[in-house]
Amino acid sequence: MSIALRHRRPGRPSVRLLILGWSLWLLALWGMQWLEMSVNEAAVRWLVFGAALGLFVAWPALRLSQWGSTGGVLLDWLALNLLWQAVVWPLMTIARWPMHQAVWLAVAMAAWSLAVGWLIAVGGLWDRGRFRTAAMGACLLLLLGEPLLMLGLGRGSWPTWVSPLGSLWALTEAAGNFQPRPWAEHISLMAAVSVGAWGALLLFQVCSVRMKHVA
Repeated sequence: MSIALRHRRPGRPSVRLLILGWSLWLLALWGMQWLEMSVNEAAVRWLVFGAALGLFVAWPALRLSQWGSTGGVLLDWLALNLLWQAVVWPLMTIARWPMHQAVWLAVAMAAWSLAVGWLIAVGGLWDRGRFRTAAMGACLLLLLGEPLLMLGLGRGSWPTWVSPLGSLWALTEAAGNFQPRPWAEHISLMAAVSVGAWGALLLFQVCSVRMKHVA
């Protein structure tokens, strides 16, 4: 679907190159973990946050500089999250997490990256740079907006609902310290909102195509 006239299309995305880049990113994070010569809560936490940086900042920055499709964004999301599983489950063994902690971590990354993917898809409906820049800004706002607001108000004690940072911090607690509530509710809500937003976008695109054919 094209909302604006396409004058200069950015380069077409390559899922294979994205998978290669994501694999190298994760390998680099593992390498930094082993260079520390110790596995502790802080090391595991920063590995997860490094992966979040790749999913929530590097991925949208790359894709919003390219021309792509809604289906391509969903394929990206699936590939990125499948590769992420190769990190989550070894982490569960290394950090000695209970099963439910690793499951919620996998679900949290999937839910928030699905929301980021929606922003990429919406921003990608336009070729004009200001719309894509706005979509990238929305991705950063999703990640950092709520923590910065809490910092500005001088209150850092309430759980984050919009940003993934609070949930990821809780999910990387040492074994035995993680409590599913209220984080399970936050993650479930974000998953539901992300799925609903994608459903609305896909429905909008289908209706637009049908109206175009009727006209």
